[in-house]
Amino acid sequence: MSASSPLLLSNPAIRFRWIGQALSQAGTRMFQIAITWWLLSRGNGSGGLRLALFLVLCALPGILLAKKIGHWLDLHPTRSLLLASDGLAFFVTLGLLIFWDRSGVFSAVLATGLLLSFFQSIIDPGLNKAV
Repeated sequence: MSASSPLLLSNPAIRFRWIGQALSQAGTRMFQIAITWWLLSRGNGSGGLRLALFLVLCALPGILLAKKIGHWLDLHPTRSLLLASDGLAFFVTLGLLIFWDRSGVFSAVLATGLLLSFFQSIIDPGLNKAV
């Protein structure tokens, strides 16, 4: 990197983490948008109710576990928690994709949304601590 580049991005480890998290966050947001569209389009009149249930369920981990997650971030290496959360979120999403047709679809979407929001509630404060 040139001497005029920002200090944070001149460190290869931070640059690698930043790029990885940018891709991870983009993937998470695309999943949320796709699920929102899917819930509304397949609701047969109850799409709004299903979407509301999904959104409330996805907000719960960040609200209910904020202190516990903060404690975990203080006790454990942040990099390990970030990598584990991102990796597990990837496999949960992959599992939903693989078993999409074989499961009770709405319940699988709810379970996936709950798990992904749990991982996201670790990632968000973990990124702040890492920087």
